[in-house]
Amino acid sequence: MPPERISESDYKVLGLQPGAKPADIKRAYRTLAKKWHPDRFHSESFEARARAEEKFIKIDEAYRRLINDSEGTGVSGKPGTRRGREHGAAKTSGNSGTHADEANSGQNRRFRRNAAAGYRNIQASRSAKFFIIALFAAVFLFQVYAYFWVSSPELEPVVPPEKPAMQSPESLPGTPGAEISPEKLLSEIPPPPPPPLMQSPTLTNFFTIGSTSSEVLRIQGKPSRIQGQTWFYGLSEIHFRNGLVSRFNNFDGSLQVQMLPGSPENKPPPHFTIGSTYDEVLLVQGTPTRIEMDKWFYGFSEIRFKDGRVKEYDNYFGTLKVRLLPPPLAGPQKDSFTIGSTQDEVLAIQGTPTAIQGNSWSYNFSYIFFRDSRVSSISDTEGNLRFIAPESLSSGSERGPADN
Repeated sequence: MPPERISESDYKVLGLQPGAKPADIKRAYRTLAKKWHPDRFHSESFEARARAEEKFIKIDEAYRRLINDSEGTGVSGKPGTRRGREHGAAKTSGNSGTHADEANSGQNRRFRRNAAAGYRNIQASRSAKFFIIALFAAVFLFQVYAYFWVSSPELEPVVPPEKPAMQSPESLPGTPGAEISPEKLLSEIPPPPPPPLMQSPTLTNFFTIGSTSSEVLRIQGKPSRIQGQTWFYGLSEIHFRNGLVSRFNNFDGSLQVQMLPGSPENKPPPHFTIGSTYDEVLLVQGTPTRIEMDKWFYGFSEIRFKDGRVKEYDNYFGTLKVRLLPPPLAGPQKDSFTIGSTQDEVLAIQGTPTAIQGNSWSYNFSYIFFRDSRVSSISDTEGNLRFIAPESLSSGSERGPADN
């Protein structure tokens, strides 16, 4: 494949004069990359974001051509800096370096393609996170409006209050599956049995997942509003299925809800990790503020389970006590990773990620993308990744552009 050639326009893109030194090229790149990085335009219009992305790509491409030429890793086709001229002179003495240059050029292009794909993924991921935060705010405002301004003079009964003289066992108070009005429950409920799921038999001042509607009513009192199978207490809510608590959202902290592990330990572990069970997470984190199927929320942080074990998490708000430790690695400890590094190698260098979602790990707003458990591309938005690009390793440089 023909090598990439530099031109005077590459210098103009970085605001430099032809023949600029590598240090000047790197300094100009850092300044312009920070100014035009698309992440700075996430709240601007679509046109502004597109213009920033196009400008950033041009800056990045010009930088790579110039820095490769100045360091003798690329071919300009005309005299450049001293190392570029030395490289050109070496080429005229024989064809032995041709295949190596072409391989290096192809590797550079593959790396840029991976980086571009990673950047598109991170843009989508960041947009999704901002959308989630905006959605939380919208739900909060809607619930405030519903609580303070929507009139609800009468509670909606769960079933019509008229009941036959002889009641079936399914309609007796405290029986799972019963649908009874809150007023009826308050007057007739007997002392309830212990809640059946993740609850201590001696704990009677809290309800939990699996508690009956009568138990919730005894502990929480009459709800401020009932809609279908959902009871509202201020800005918090409890969802029932077949008369039992299936999930809850303790948004304003008014719910007397508690979840306890099935076999509590005397000394809980300091952290949970990928693969931890429900009970292990409860021992470390305590009762979630919200449960949605296999998702547990602690404030705005989130833990996602699969088959009863932690699969993913999002700890951008720092409320989770999560830690990942790599197994002992053979050989000397490295201080940086690159394309093709394993997840254990990344853990040993970068530590516990801020979030794990699918095949991507994030460290604040910098991202690492994996394929078959090996690094495929990165997006070092915050400059906190200890990453070396493959072309920098082959040329003997200590750091790649992502580390500058």
